[in-house]
Amino acid sequence: MNLNEWRSILLIAISTVFLSVLMLFLATFDTGFNYRVSISWAFGSMSLVVFFGLYLISKRIYSEDPNDSKSIKDAITGTMIAVYMMVITFYIFKEVPTQDTELVGTIVAHFTYLVGIVIVSHFGSDALKSKLGM
Repeated sequence: MNLNEWRSILLIAISTVFLSVLMLFLATFDTGFNYRVSISWAFGSMSLVVFFGLYLISKRIYSEDPNDSKSIKDAITGTMIAVYMMVITFYIFKEVPTQDTELVGTIVAHFTYLVGIVIVSHFGSDALKSKLGM
């Protein structure tokens, strides 16, 4: 890879982080006009930004092959980890009105299991492919 490709990867990474932080800031910023962006909308839009940012970065690093499944797999795994970190951070440090309910605890616990399954399947499929010689 040449210097221009690394610059474009760096630009994609910086804009992905900037847009993600901006969405989280808008979700927690009180404008004084009785209008707030919902945290769920911020989570959803941040996950889309992170997914497409990681997909573009992974596509530029690995290959330009349209049938390459490694790029999409990396983007899904990275997005799940980023959203999980954001949900856990908001659950621990931000005062959410429903955070003390049993439902929220159950949702966070099951989301933890889901992220664990995605991570294990990501690395497990790579190990299985290398073992089978695919």
